[in-house]
Amino acid sequence: MSTTSPSQRCGVIGLGMIGAGVARSLLRHQRFVNVFDIRAETAKELAGAVLCASPTEVARNSEVVMVAVVNAEQARSVLADMAKAAHADLVVVLLSTVAVPVVHELAAFASAHGFKLIDCGISGGLQVDQGGGVCMAGGDAETVESVRGVVEQFVTQLLHMGPQGTGMAAKICRNLMHYTACLGSYEAARVA
Repeated sequence: MSTTSPSQRCGVIGLGMIGAGVARSLLRHQRFVNVFDIRAETAKELAGAVLCASPTEVARNSEVVMVAVVNAEQARSVLADMAKAAHADLVVVLLSTVAVPVVHELAAFASAHGFKLIDCGISGGLQVDQGGGVCMAGGDAETVESVRGVVEQFVTQLLHMGPQGTGMAAKICRNLMHYTACLGSYEAARVA
């Protein structure tokens, strides 16, 4: 059973297609949402969100922060900045697709700085704006359950895959199956 509180303050870092959709879904559910993107103008369409000056400010003012940045380098940078305001109640939900060893590195960094991180690969990510898609999470069961109520406000289902890294591994496997099927369809169309 979820231990998520409806009063948990949320944060979203990275307001591209995924992050902006997550923020809009959370706002529709009356969540308090802090946001940050290096392109501040991206927050203008998020009426009701609190635009923060840095990931540090998002971390300071949130209990659950979704990180939806482009790559591992950006994820490292964001977490390093968040560590300046880390607190024991902070859980980072890593939505960015990165290699599994990077997940382990980021989780170790978070633990060393007094906060928690779960990897949470999204399938059907462009549907988060409408509360669709599925998240596959890796991390300890207690931490995953602590954010279930938040995550299920922007996806249909949160699946706990197992320990740290398994959510990302499941996401990468899902991508591999999907793109292999697309390539097979393309090749079959060419033959036809």
